[in-house]
Amino acid sequence: MNFSLIICTYMRDKPLLKLLNSVKRQTRYPNEILIIDGSTDNKTQLLLKKNKFDKLKYFKVKENQRGLTKQRNYGISLISKESEIICFLDDDIILTPDYFKNLILTIAIFFTFINVSISKENIAFVNVDYLIKKGIKGAQEIKQMMIDAREKPLKEVNGSKVILIEDYQLSLAKNMQTNTENVIAIPKSNVLIYYTEDGSKIALRPSGTEPKIKFYISVKTNLKTAESFLQTEKTLNNRINEIIKDLQLN
Repeated sequence: MNFSLIICTYMRDKPLLKLLNSVKRQTRYPNEILIIDGSTDNKTQLLLKKNKFDKLKYFKVKENQRGLTKQRNYGISLISKESEIICFLDDDIILTPDYFKNLILTIAIFFTFINVSISKENIAFVNVDYLIKKGIKGAQEIKQMMIDAREKPLKEVNGSKVILIEDYQLSLAKNMQTNTENVIAIPKSNVLIYYTEDGSKIALRPSGTEPKIKFYISVKTNLKTAESFLQTEKTLNNRINEIIKDLQLN
């Protein structure tokens, strides 16, 4: 996923340099970095001439364009057309090396699970459920569950056929209808996502610190009228509960 980094700065040349050095050490480097400078001096500009950073572009704004909101909007107007994600950072922080790697991975995997979304045509609801096992034995059971989910994948969920499985540990997406596979070009992670014919999505992600699996469940349907919202919401919530029951999570 292409992503742009926008850093709005004001009279903080030295902290900015520390931030950019931490960006330089990232395991996932931005596709472009835009520095939007509202400073009243040229220290930041001179510093960036002395210290080169790959894919960095510097812009000095006029007095009437200063201010965080104005500078961010100015930066947005300059990003590449290929950019899929815009990331904003304050100019006085330092990143851990895997910051962008983890951020982009999370967005790539869970973008459709993060928020409840409502449009004129569609309505979608998301639920997060947990399956917890206790102790060392529980941790082994959780591990085995992920192995079984890969080696013996679900063929249907709540009566709806599974049409696609994305395995982010193997970096493969398998079309269950055509039996074809495509490579997933993002960092590896122990995550499985099932896509079903009725538009439902179920993601499995084990915890790295305790014997627990998170199940992200997304369901959707057409929203015919604004007046039917409450009934549609009830229908979708019932569908989520049926999926939870079908997966034996309760």
